[in-house]
Amino acid sequence: AEDLKNVKRIRKMKCYAVAYIDPDHKASTRIDQDGGINPNWHQKLVLAADDELLSNVLAAITVDIYSYSHIRDKLVGTARILVPDLLKGGDPANPFDNPIQCSAVQVRRPSGRPQGILNIWVPPTGRFLLHRASLSLT
Repeated sequence: AEDLKNVKRIRKMKCYAVAYIDPDHKASTRIDQDGGINPNWHQKLVLAADDELLSNVLAAITVDIYSYSHIRDKLVGTARILVPDLLKGGDPANPFDNPIQCSAVQVRRPSGRPQGILNIWVPPTGRFLLHRASLSLT
C-alpha cells in the first residue's frame, strides 16, 4: 500500500491487512513493522469462496488495512476490487490466459475519503478460473 493516512499521532504505524470475499472466511497478512504509511507485505493470501458467490457480478475482494496497537487496532482504510474485473479477458478453457497481473485500487478511509493506493498482484496462471474455489493474492 502507498500513502495511507497516518492514524498514529506519536509512533510509526505498524499495518496489516485482512482480505476476504466471504466475510466468514478472512485471511490476514503479517504486521509490517517498518513501512509506516507505505506498508509492504509481499505475502500470498488464499481467499475462500464458493461458485455461487464468485458468479455474482457484484462479488468483490475486500481488503481492510489496520494499524496495530497494544490496546485496540485501528482501521486505516478499506479497498475493494470486483472479482469480475480480475477475471476480465480470461478464457476459462485456457487456464494460463489471465491478462490481469497487477491492479492498483483506491483505499478509502473510514470517513469515505480517498487516501492511498493498494497494489494487488494476481498470479497470471489463471488456475482459479478452473477451480473457482479460491483466489490467490500476493
